[in-house]
Amino acid sequence: MLAPRLRRASVQHGGLTIGDVLGQPYTGTPRILIRVLSVLIILTMLTAYVAAQLNAAGKTFMGTFDWSYTAGVLCGAAIVLGYTITGGFRAVAWTDVVQAILMLIAVLVLPLILVVHLGGGRGAVRAAARGRPKADRHVSG
Repeated sequence: MLAPRLRRASVQHGGLTIGDVLGQPYTGTPRILIRVLSVLIILTMLTAYVAAQLNAAGKTFMGTFDWSYTAGVLCGAAIVLGYTITGGFRAVAWTDVVQAILMLIAVLVLPLILVVHLGGGRGAVRAAARGRPKADRHVSG
């Protein structure tokens, strides 16, 4: 319900960013402060998001290929920069779609695999009550 109202306010007042729309009713210093604060919040959250992604890349390459953490982070950053530069926004959007599908599969499929691995619903409930799954049951591979 918020998005349609935000879009209407943006079009009505010519705002390009959320900071523009939120600061629109004000003039002078309050308007500037709202816009600066919104930029700082966005930059902070975006930095944290990118840092988490690079951290995950470093750990993934470290665990998968036995690379150093730094090499994994740099390789992950190079991959992201490469597909962003060559494919632009469309590449980033499709990458997000693929990641979302993989996360959805993980959220839906992995619990089912776990329940089957633990011997069905009752086995999963018993394992949850014990606090850990049976040690003698391992996923082979």
